[in-house]
Amino acid sequence: MERAVDIDDNALTGVQLEQLLDRLEADLEEGNSSEAADLLARLRAKPLRADSLETIDRLHTLWMRAGDPEAALAVINADGAGMLEATPHDAQAELRMHLALYRLQIANHVNEEESIQRALAEMRAIVAEMPELNADRYRQLRVFDSLEVRKLGIALETIDLRHALNGAIAGRAPFRAWDLADYQRRRAWALSRHDSNDEARAAAGAAILALQTADAEQDIDENDWLRLGSALIGIAPERLADFQQAARALTAQWSLPQRRELEVRLSRLAARALYAQGDLPGALDACSAARHSLSSNGSDDFIEYELPWLMEAQRVDDAGRRAFLHIYQVEDEMWDGAAQLVHARLADAADDSAWWPLCAMRACNTEATLAAFVSKAQEGEQALRTLSPTHEALFGAVGEQVDAQALQAVFDAARALAEQRSPGHPWIARLAAVNDGAAGRIDATAQAARLYAAAQEGGMQDNRTAYALFEARVQSLGVIQTLKLPAFSLPSGLWAYNFGVALGDLLGEHLDRVPAESRNETYSDFIKLQIAAYEQGQACLERYFESGAGHPYDACAHLYSMLWMVSLAADTLSGLQRHAEAAALFERAIALNPRSNEYELADVKAMEEKVALYRAQANPAGKSKSWWQVWK
Repeated sequence: MERAVDIDDNALTGVQLEQLLDRLEADLEEGNSSEAADLLARLRAKPLRADSLETIDRLHTLWMRAGDPEAALAVINADGAGMLEATPHDAQAELRMHLALYRLQIANHVNEEESIQRALAEMRAIVAEMPELNADRYRQLRVFDSLEVRKLGIALETIDLRHALNGAIAGRAPFRAWDLADYQRRRAWALSRHDSNDEARAAAGAAILALQTADAEQDIDENDWLRLGSALIGIAPERLADFQQAARALTAQWSLPQRRELEVRLSRLAARALYAQGDLPGALDACSAARHSLSSNGSDDFIEYELPWLMEAQRVDDAGRRAFLHIYQVEDEMWDGAAQLVHARLADAADDSAWWPLCAMRACNTEATLAAFVSKAQEGEQALRTLSPTHEALFGAVGEQVDAQALQAVFDAARALAEQRSPGHPWIARLAAVNDGAAGRIDATAQAARLYAAAQEGGMQDNRTAYALFEARVQSLGVIQTLKLPAFSLPSGLWAYNFGVALGDLLGEHLDRVPAESRNETYSDFIKLQIAAYEQGQACLERYFESGAGHPYDACAHLYSMLWMVSLAADTLSGLQRHAEAAALFERAIALNPRSNEYELADVKAMEEKVALYRAQANPAGKSKSWWQVWK
């Protein structure tokens, strides 16, 4: 594809060329030159000659956008050669490497394998021959990622080049063991993709050995082992114990919450190892430990593996429930694959599970959630309603943007389909009660009754259901009477924490409506309920950390550190002149910090200052009680 261009003394160059490029780029940015033909004509109007690396970059990029890769390559070859002649040899490394990179990118774009291999060889030679090269600028190039999934020869040459770049960086001396492991990891994946399975396993073994035999001065931590394990467990599942033993040895001194998180990650490797060895039932059983969420909102829950495995096992209803509960919990942060599966099942006329339309009902909780749910099903410009007759019925009201009217229309259509498939399903009743209340179709008393019945039948103990029921009762009975009812039982630290946070918003909304003579008592009861929720959450998390068994949302050490937010209630208690209790709460929050000190924590110093302040206010004569005396 290479084409030489004679140097033209009349060519536009220097400042004048820069000005032309500015105009062309501005027109493209503003949409004034949308057609490639128009850009091509303007580039061909006069001979052009780049005289700097930046100008070569800009000019060859414009030629590519205009659809003329030969002209782009000519800029690199001809103008680049002119620059090389004018550059001292000891300053040529960066220029040569950039020019070779441009050739590589063009060859990759036009799919010319011989040109790709020549460019890779040229870059390898530059790394070997020019030690002054700043190799760190090139080791993570995006084009390498695309080349590593091409034909095996090109993939392996790219991996060799990346490794050579790493080796040329003096500052990576402490990471040589990891670089070697990563090199072999990439080779293992390339070989595996091309069915060279024996060679792939050998490369995986070499990657593991690189970390196992690393010198003491090498920087190797548990994350390196986990990254390597995640990449290689499908290729070498029989090496699971190597990853587990190494990671546990490096984290033996961690706090208990952090070690539990590690065990979840290792459980995920174990589940994937079972699957790679052909044991699908065993892999699904292992998901009971692997699905514990490691994020404070419940999103990191292993669904990207468990959901496809459930479908492979033909456990369609279980898969639907899993997808629903995932979308219910994380809403617009849902995993793309979950939404895509829901749409695929909705499009299948033979699948009559109620969980798929229930997913659509839940997606209508907010405009952002429905927009995310819709966008993940669309490919290109295809309208969602064209995917299937069911999609036309469910999403026909959705236009370019999701609005409140479309939200209600989708919910009503999905509700009708779900009720047709499973009349009286408790989750239909639960979602419909909230929706009907918000739409003014039922009053707060009816909404509370329907929510309570659905929660009892469906065993719903999540914070959203609890809060919806609490809010409906407040609207129906008033806040004073509602606070006299039995407290909710929330079996998850995440749910208890979120319920406590949400209560604070509700307090501000309703307290002013309480008679003045009852306001302090109501305020106190509300704070007691909020504190009880935080303490319930703390207990749930601590039970999991002690035993390794518990709710799937109780494994996140970061969430545990967030429970210091119980201290937010302390300021409120102090406002009620309950200074000793306020100080006790702050002391308890401080006590939590050493157990999860790798995560976001409260400002301990500020809390200690408040403890001293509240102690002084509680005991003007100087007598002081410790927090455990107050709570006992």
